[in-house]
Amino acid sequence: MSGPACGMVATGYVKSAGFKPPTGAAIATSWHKWGEAMKSGDINAPDRPFGSMVATYFHGRYGGTQGQILAPGQIGGHVMTVVPGTWNEKEGTAMFADQYGVRKRKVADMDVRFAGASAVEAVRAARGEQRDKIDKANGSVWDKPTASVNVSVKNAPPGVKTNAEADGAFKTLNLSRTNQLVYN
Repeated sequence: MSGPACGMVATGYVKSAGFKPPTGAAIATSWHKWGEAMKSGDINAPDRPFGSMVATYFHGRYGGTQGQILAPGQIGGHVMTVVPGTWNEKEGTAMFADQYGVRKRKVADMDVRFAGASAVEAVRAARGEQRDKIDKANGSVWDKPTASVNVSVKNAPPGVKTNAEADGAFKTLNLSRTNQLVYN
C-alpha cells in the first residue's frame, strides 16, 4: 500500500478508539495539527489508550520529498498509530502500527501527538454511559448468577467440593460423581 494508506489506517484506529481525526487525515502531514504535542516518554504515561496517540515524520519519507521538511498538507510523509507503553528510552524507540503492521521504530524526527486528556475522558464517559444502557437493558445480570451447568466429576474423593459448588457461580448446578475412590 502506498499513497494515503497510512492516513487511512491511522484514521481507522483513531475513529475506532472514539476520537476525531483531523481534516484531510489521509495526508500524513495533516496530523501535525491534531491533538497536542507530547514527548516520547509520554508514550508510557497511564491513561493513553490505543488510538489516542499518533506520530508523523517531520521529513518526507516517500517520492520526491525524501529528507525534506514537510509543511502541513504537503504529501510524502508517513503517519502511524503509537502503541501505548512501548517507549524504550535506552534505544530511543517505540512500537507503531501502520499499513505494514506493528513494528519498532526510532522516535527521533517524529512529531508525536496525543488526543488530549479531556478527549480521552470524554470517550471514557461516553463508553461508560453506553455500558450503563446495555446493563439496564439486560437487567442486572451481574448481580446474581444466571447460568446453569451440568458437571460430571470422575475419580474425586468423597466430600471434595468443586470450585463451581463453592463460589455459587451458577444459578443451577447439577453435579454427579462417578467412580469415587474410597481411602482406608
